[in-house]
Amino acid sequence: MEKYNSIINAINSELIAFLNFLNPDIKIPLFDENRLNDTNISWKLKENGWWESLFPSAESPGVYFILGSKKDDDSKIAVYVGKASHNSCIGKRLYSHLSNPRREEKIYTMRDINGDDFQLELVLTIPLDDIDFFAPALEEFFIYKLQRRDIYLLNCVGKY
Repeated sequence: MEKYNSIINAINSELIAFLNFLNPDIKIPLFDENRLNDTNISWKLKENGWWESLFPSAESPGVYFILGSKKDDDSKIAVYVGKASHNSCIGKRLYSHLSNPRREEKIYTMRDINGDDFQLELVLTIPLDDIDFFAPALEEFFIYKLQRRDIYLLNCVGKY
């Protein structure tokens, strides 16, 4: 998952910036090496298939990231930023994005807004159980800030 370090580092940096707006008592851990291997908040899609995995942060509201690379150009990496808030949960949102006929083969794809296919490889989640009302703000904050960093997004504010 080393190829996604630039995106993960940008997520961490922007998370620090977002937390500066909040009460210092509100803590959201960054994605470090230990957390990237924690199946409660991350899912390596090619390693752990549909039936041998549980959705990370499945019952929680929060923000999630789905990372992948362009099908015909592995060097072109991208991220989808999504949220689950109010009457939803991260598990339901991930199910809607990842449920497909090839899931048993550990093949998950998503099209960007131009119609290009991306092979999805990694899911990261930020559960916001006690502060679910922050999910929409945090999602839009990440989309806005990651675009400004020239991180390629598979989505944008208000679009699938």
